[in-house]
Amino acid sequence: MRPDQDGRTRPVGPDRQVQPAAAHRAGPRRDRRVPGSVAVRRSSWLLVASVVALAGVLFLFVFPTSSWLAQRRDRHQVEAQLRQVTARNQSLERRVRLLRTPQEIERIAREKYNLVRPGEEAFAILPPRPAPAPARARRTDTRAGEQRNRGGLWERVWARAGALF
Repeated sequence: MRPDQDGRTRPVGPDRQVQPAAAHRAGPRRDRRVPGSVAVRRSSWLLVASVVALAGVLFLFVFPTSSWLAQRRDRHQVEAQLRQVTARNQSLERRVRLLRTPQEIERIAREKYNLVRPGEEAFAILPPRPAPAPARARRTDTRAGEQRNRGGLWERVWARAGALF
């Protein structure tokens, strides 16, 4: 790298002396950044600020909205389950009220446990016996006999071919 490319001030000119800067320029400085155009710096800051603002909007509005929608969906599911449980609970309460009546207790005692009142006789009517299954004919013997009467494979093929012509 040549001495004039590193951006540092060096003695330039006759007798290796540092030349004075122009009057309208600032004094010499070491390790000074190369100034970029103002528009490029401004647009880069604008881009960074807009990305930060967009991330802020996403964190403030979009992400809480998605969790709010998920909670809403879960709430609807839980409400549906609550309606089912409430309906089941009401039917069970009706059943309990019904089971506390003497008429229902007597009905269940007669149906399930075949109980009768004193002085009554219990009769049990048995269902008819199922009809016996018919005896099956031995098909293995008849098939074996048919195989013997038919002949071999080629004889059967020849007989079929002859039937076609």
